[in-house]
Amino acid sequence: ADDFVRRALALGARCLAVRGRCAAAAADLLARGDRGLAAKQEDFARRADQVHLDKIDAATVTILRRPEDHDTGDEKKGIMALRELGPVRFAVWVHQAAEDAGRGVQRFRTLDFTRVGMLVDVPKPVQQQERIAVRALCFPHDPAAPPEGEDEAAPCRSLGGVFFLHLLEVPPKSKNIRIQSHKWELRLSTQSQLTSLDHRVYPLDGSSSIAIPPFRCQYQAPPSIIVPEDPVVAWWDPLARAWSTEMATDSEVKAFGATHTGFNASAAGDAAG
Repeated sequence: ADDFVRRALALGARCLAVRGRCAAAAADLLARGDRGLAAKQEDFARRADQVHLDKIDAATVTILRRPEDHDTGDEKKGIMALRELGPVRFAVWVHQAAEDAGRGVQRFRTLDFTRVGMLVDVPKPVQQQERIAVRALCFPHDPAAPPEGEDEAAPCRSLGGVFFLHLLEVPPKSKNIRIQSHKWELRLSTQSQLTSLDHRVYPLDGSSSIAIPPFRCQYQAPPSIIVPEDPVVAWWDPLARAWSTEMATDSEVKAFGATHTGFNASAAGDAAG
């Protein structure tokens, strides 16, 4: 299983290299005024991005099915898997059993993803759920951005990369049974759990109350980024297919040697700096 995860992420890294070459070719063609060929290169870049994200999803499916095989030992409670392939950073925290509210569950629980340049504070309502996972992912560019030159379609463009935060359903744990002298491991999985991810929505009860605690997230932006005077952390609105600042609150950018972006998120999804 771990070999499959490594192969999937390695293939995704190759897609990133292809994407970079296509984006560079598109920019060169656009500078020469050849919008037709530039659009084709942009399309190739978007396809490479999609394959890359698909491979990351496939790796995540494998981790969620057998999380104990991928534990890096970075977390005492729950299982944590961390990966870093070039500029792409990937972390998964798997929570099998719900926390008992009567045992002093803290309002936030910090997931220490700092080994891959990220930090996530999980609010109490998520800690009290069974079979739930948090996935954090950093991309060096925006896979949803429209082609270069279409500024009217993109009033906001990501500068420091894109941060993905997803809540995921974890399949039930396996059971060991013995039939005669043979041991068998039974693991209940639906067809969708074998091939795709089951996403959860936060707030978990569908409420939009402002009293619901948000996720608190931090990530380290690429060192090549020059921070503007008034940087903005935006949130991807999948319905409008545009970046919005309404759901990312209390954002803060700190620059001291390395650039760190921090923000609060009232829903799981994608953010950009």
